[in-house]
Amino acid sequence: MVADVARQALIQDTLSVLQESLQHHLRALSRNVTTEGIHQTRVSIRRLRVALRAVKGHLVPSQRRPYLLALREFASDLEQAREADARTALFSKLIAGNSLARRRQASRLQTRLSAQRAEARQTLRRVVTKARWKRRLAWLERESREPLIKASSDAPLLLIRDVLERRQRRLRRVLRHIDRKPRKLHRLRLGIKELRYLDEVFGSLLTASPDRELEGLRQLQNRLGEFHDNWRLKKWLRAQSDCHSIAANLRVIVNTRQARLLKMIARLSQDMRNQFNY
Repeated sequence: MVADVARQALIQDTLSVLQESLQHHLRALSRNVTTEGIHQTRVSIRRLRVALRAVKGHLVPSQRRPYLLALREFASDLEQAREADARTALFSKLIAGNSLARRRQASRLQTRLSAQRAEARQTLRRVVTKARWKRRLAWLERESREPLIKASSDAPLLLIRDVLERRQRRLRRVLRHIDRKPRKLHRLRLGIKELRYLDEVFGSLLTASPDRELEGLRQLQNRLGEFHDNWRLKKWLRAQSDCHSIAANLRVIVNTRQARLLKMIARLSQDMRNQFNY
């Protein structure tokens, strides 16, 4: 019984650390909206959501649904600004040192992207100053003072282990036959990210994956993220009908990058299968 209570306390302590990290980033973002602040807040939201989903059946019922809903709303608030940041950064990278950068249409597109990024950033600044955001943050901080786990037993730990093993098996199946469709690859990236977060958050309470395995997953996730950002930028370029010529040239560059990224993704997937029996 003592061991069970100790395990329970460790899980609750882990959740409390994640809650405090998220609240810190939300408070910082409320004071100053920055690219790094948006990124760190989104990571904190995802880590906490993954942890809570792993023990969802053992959360205090009155807290479970509203808490997860609040996290989803915070993530939604940040999405537009994050996408604008990613598009602008990737576009600048594409034309850096490229002769296309000297063309007038490229300058027009870059100006348009900067304007969209500024608008998305300003929209987020308005959101974080509204009463709705402040009430949600205050509610989150109040709820964090009470335990999220409802009963003293080691069941949550067994559930976490089961969730981790199921996600590992699912990832192994997917990596054997990777679908090259962008949406499928994006879902693969999200699956890897959730598995990594789950392992990093609760690995000390279970049998954690080797560091080399986590690093391999991180590299694969990063390449998949780059592929997704390229795909989203290509969609944006396709919609810029008034700059058709330069947009078409840039899409060719993006296609080349995507082909290279697909080869890297295939190689990293093969490495994971060979080294860690994926």
